Amino acid sequence: METFRKAGWRALHLTIRWDPGKAAPWLLRSTQPGAAAAVRAYRRRASAEATYEDCKTRGWTIEASRITGLNRLTRLLLHLVFWGATQLGLRAIRTGQRRCFDRAGRRTLSVVRIGRAALAACLDRRQTLPPRPFRRTPTGPVFTWLA
Repeated sequence: METFRKAGWRALHLTIRWDPGKAAPWLLRSTQPGAAAAVRAYRRRASAEATYEDCKTRGWTIEASRITGLNRLTRLLLHLVFWGATQLGLRAIRTGQRRCFDRAGRRTLSVVRIGRAALAACLDRRQTLPPRPFRRTPTGPVFTWLA
């Protein structure tokens, strides 16, 4: 199959993939052969584009914010990481897991360090990560860890 572009006619491969339960098929046009490889590549690309959109107009809208320098963006990300570690630490304490990460006789670790240790333990054991802190409701997202 061929398609026309400004540079002239180009050869292409067409992959049609209709997964069970989906309303419509995927029609993938590529210069590379291989139906299964094309589907995998486009799935990765869709994930990357969704992540890009999260940082642009459909997500954090960072370009519309007042953040103008890398230093300020770094501080924002640091605050988000700190907040996430705090939430994981609070969750570990409230579910009785603090003793897994802190001394038994005298408490020495902060909530943030407990959260960091809890995350590291999940990653070391290749366990599933803790649930996301927000859940969707008809009225909008709800924060659930501290409820």
